[in-house]
Amino acid sequence: MQFPKEKPWYKFEEWSKKYDNPVITVWVGRNPIVVLNDAWTASDLMDKRANIYSSRPVFQVPGRLMGGGDWDQPLLPYGDKWRRHRKLMVHLFAA
Repeated sequence: MQFPKEKPWYKFEEWSKKYDNPVITVWVGRNPIVVLNDAWTASDLMDKRANIYSSRPVFQVPGRLMGGGDWDQPLLPYGDKWRRHRKLMVHLFAA
């Protein structure tokens, strides 16, 4: 399958019907793009299960090897520690 150049949503809908699944993954090079083809699926994944999908990708060198994932706000995974850091940053920059 080739990525459509114009009006890709038509092709995404066609693929969704062909594979009988409202969630399809399109690969652009090494990067996956997840396409949600109906409002119910989008609501279920983005509203009801947002805590699963709210984090960031792990950056190997600055995050894991250099330990930045433990203290650097942009590299922290979403969770309690991230919320504490964000609260501190908002307090510092809002003053």
